Formats: sequence, structure tokens, C-alpha cells
Amino acid sequence: MVKTLGLIETIGLPAAITAADAAVKAAQVSLLGLEFTRGGGMTVVMLSGDVGAVKAALEAGKEAALKVGKVWGVHIIPRPHSTTNAMLHPEGLKGLEQCSSNNSEELCNLCQDPKCTRKKGEAKVNCLHYGDKEDGI
Repeated sequence: MVKTLGLIETIGLPAAITAADAAVKAAQVSLLGLEFTRGGGMTVVMLSGDVGAVKAALEAGKEAALKVGKVWGVHIIPRPHSTTNAMLHPEGLKGLEQCSSNNSEELCNLCQDPKCTRKKGEAKVNCLHYGDKEDGI
């Protein structure tokens, strides 16, 4: 079941990484990934989880990113429609459906695909989807 989608759009990769780190430390949310735009250094951090957890994570991520760089926008989408996944990412956000899973620590934190044999902390070349995307996952 799709829960909530949270987005933090930053200007610059260091701000995005800082936002993602602070967000996942602040609340029980899953980091779905980062999306890079084709110019301007804009990066979107995508999170999922319960509505309250995502709100807390977005606030913590925004505050942390503002200390490092600039935040362009923060947005939360409670209960997004299933077709929203396809709009955000060509193959959909695979991790969004598994956000209620209790074994998120065991899943590959790059693709969140339960079929992936890579575990969190292992080399990203072990990811089932390594090399599928332009950014090399």
C-alpha cells in the first residue's frame, strides 16, 4: 500500500545529501532516492512513510539542507495515486510500495527491490539494477 511521498528539492548535491541524511535520521521513513535535473544543480530527495513521519523528516531535512546550501521547495503528497509512480520515474518508484516493510534495513538502499541480492552497506555494483540508469544508480 502506498503511504506518503515526501519531496525536498535542493540546489546542489551537498545540500541534497545533507537533507536526505537528516531526514532518515529524524523519522522512520524510507529514502527512495535522489533525482537529478538536467541543469542548474537541482536535486530532489524522495522519501516515503507514514504522513507524520514524512512531515517530520521533511522539516529536519529542510533545516539541515539550509545550513549547507539552498532549498528550492518541500512538498508532501499523502496517499499518492498509483499512476503518480509512473509519472515520477519511468519504471516507477519500486520502494514506495515496500515502505511499510519492517526489513528495510536488510533491503538494498539503492533500489529497494526485494529481489535484489545486495544488502545495505555493500558495494553498489552488487545491486541488481546497477548501470540501469544514467547516474549508475
